[in-house]
Amino acid sequence: MDKYKIVRENKYNEIKTKPKKSNKVKIIISYGILCISLNAFINPKNFLQNIQNTYYFINEFISDKSELNNLDSHILQDIQYFEKQILDIIPNEYLNNYYNNISTLKYYNNPYDLRKFLNSAGYYDAKWNRLVNITDYNSKQYGRVIFHELMHMASTTNNGMIGFMNKKGQGIGLMEGYTEYLVLKYFGKKINYTFENPHAYFVEVQIARIISLIIGEDKMLKYYFTNDMDNLKQNLCNIWGTKEEVDKLIANIDEYTLKKDKEKLASISESLMKYAYTDLINNYGYNWGNSAYYFEYNNILQKLCHNNNFGELELKVLSEISEKLQLDKKLIKYRGMIPKY
Repeated sequence: MDKYKIVRENKYNEIKTKPKKSNKVKIIISYGILCISLNAFINPKNFLQNIQNTYYFINEFISDKSELNNLDSHILQDIQYFEKQILDIIPNEYLNNYYNNISTLKYYNNPYDLRKFLNSAGYYDAKWNRLVNITDYNSKQYGRVIFHELMHMASTTNNGMIGFMNKKGQGIGLMEGYTEYLVLKYFGKKINYTFENPHAYFVEVQIARIISLIIGEDKMLKYYFTNDMDNLKQNLCNIWGTKEEVDKLIANIDEYTLKKDKEKLASISESLMKYAYTDLINNYGYNWGNSAYYFEYNNILQKLCHNNNFGELELKVLSEISEKLQLDKKLIKYRGMIPKY
């Protein structure tokens, strides 16, 4: 009997060993795929991805090693740990994508994957429900990568939408930032990674956290796992700006994420944070001694003061707000509203 079990549709089903594939069928299909892979030379930009994909295609037809039932125990234990965490934290009605994908997931821990030459530490291929961790199992990055890619798997629809990102790649910046945010929030202790550590997409994480603050954390979580970018945008339209402004914001985050332009992403993060604080001030008035405002202000600081470079950015924004409202910054610090970094 199989030792490990994975949840599907609220029930724990044993991972059954599949019948062995016919060698003749394997050879015919593998030959066909190998021929198709020659087309990789036509598009040099995707050459490495195509060649690597072909390798995995062939491997999956001649071997079952990538299937959950045959994974090394420590890898399967990591997948089971991920499952236990999200089932405890994420409302069940948001997990349809996870249930649909987990039992057919194909996993590779391959430090020799050619995409490492594209500076990739790992990736999830939604089309083939394939997760590849390029980092070595003993590296510090390993845990962060596997949980990041599993989060992608848990938020991927059968038509290829991943979190906030559609099939055309729109929404990739916010999707990656919020994915990494969830990994650090829920798996940080397990992987020995905190918001203070340098990590992937750290500016995108800042942006995702502030947008989550603006529209509400519960809504952000729901929209991510149910692939509802339209409602996320609508919420921002209702609170933050016009439809054109929101569309431009998402497009800019995408553009600067793909270009790895951290400076421009930081500028977006700062402008959003200014809005979050200014909106809070407008809601509660300018009386810093107001007990309701004091509570809400401290609450917001606790949520925002954990990310690397976040404290410095926060203090800069608060300084500008203090000067604009002619507030006594020393009094603010004395009251403990601004945490020490």
